[in-house]
Order: sequence, then structure tokens, then C-alpha cells
Amino acid sequence: MKNHYFLAIPVAEEIGEYLQRETIRLKESCSYRQWTDMHDYHITLFFFGPLPEEELEKVVGISTKISDSHTAFDVSISGIEGFGDKRHPRVVFAALAACPELVKIQSELKEALAGHGFIPDNRPYHSHITLAKGWLSGQAFDRRLEKLCSQSIGWKIDRIVLYAVMPGQIPHYNSIKIFSLGKSNEQIFPDIL
Repeated sequence: MKNHYFLAIPVAEEIGEYLQRETIRLKESCSYRQWTDMHDYHITLFFFGPLPEEELEKVVGISTKISDSHTAFDVSISGIEGFGDKRHPRVVFAALAACPELVKIQSELKEALAGHGFIPDNRPYHSHITLAKGWLSGQAFDRRLEKLCSQSIGWKIDRIVLYAVMPGQIPHYNSIKIFSLGKSNEQIFPDIL
């Protein structure tokens, strides 16, 4: 079975620790099938599914070009939200404050990759950090939730990462290549690519 791949922005370690603490509090009021490991928090930009090596090379070229044309920028978490029924959403996530730079990078990647035959998600882009999936019981969006992520917390985005999905492992995602914003000095992990 071939690995599935995606492009994403990693979450800074201190933000991951903060979200992990908030997730522990969230677990007091609801139960989900899957809780995201702190080391797997990210902001998805483009999901590919399985890719042969020659396609990965295209992804690397496109991602390098786009990351080189952008500089680092700030992003912040605006609260906890969910997709689906507000009483028990199927996905709980940390929402991000409006960030034109993030939307621009995602849009440029989507357009460039689609132009090279990669199939984009046609739903409107909604940047977020997934915390839990697959509601089982309880109510996530009660009064406790209003207190979660109540402080504004943010970090500087300075890179894009190509990840491989590693089923059955924790962390679930493995960095394949790092693309620094505004630089051509991406880090490669040659034993994987």
C-alpha cells in the first residue's frame, strides 16, 4: 500500500502543548473515536492521497516555487468550533482568525497543483487544526467549551511541510520535506523520499 501525502503547516510546539491542555479539558464533557496526538496538529493546505515518486517530485517543485514567493506571517487561534451538529459535531477543531496570507498560500498551491493534474478539494477552504473526530457521546459545545481557547494565542508561520500518513503509528504523520517560506533551503529527509 502506498503512503498518502498532504501539504500542511505545522503547529508550533508551544501551541501544540496549549491545545493538548485544552483537549484534556474538552474530554471531560464528550467522547470521540479519535483524538489528535499533540505531535500531529497541523493546518492542511492540500491532501493528495497516494502518490508515485514522479508525482512527489512535481509536488516538491511546485511547493518550493510557492514557498519561495512568500515570507513568514502570524496566525492565531480564535476558539474551538466543530463541523456538523453544534451539540455533538463530527469534528472538533481549533479555528483560526482570518489570515489573508494563509488563504493566499493555500489558493496558490491549489491552483498550481490542479494545473499539474492533482485533484483539489472543491469545498471552500476553512483553515483549522483538528482536535477530535467521530463523536461518540456527550456534548462538546456546552458552557465548558466557551471557556476553552478563550485567550488569543498565535505563532509565526515560517514553513510548509510535505507529510506522509503513517497508519497505526504515533505520531500519525511523518515529515518528508520542509519548505521554508521565502528561502530555497528546504530540508529534505533523503531516506524517506
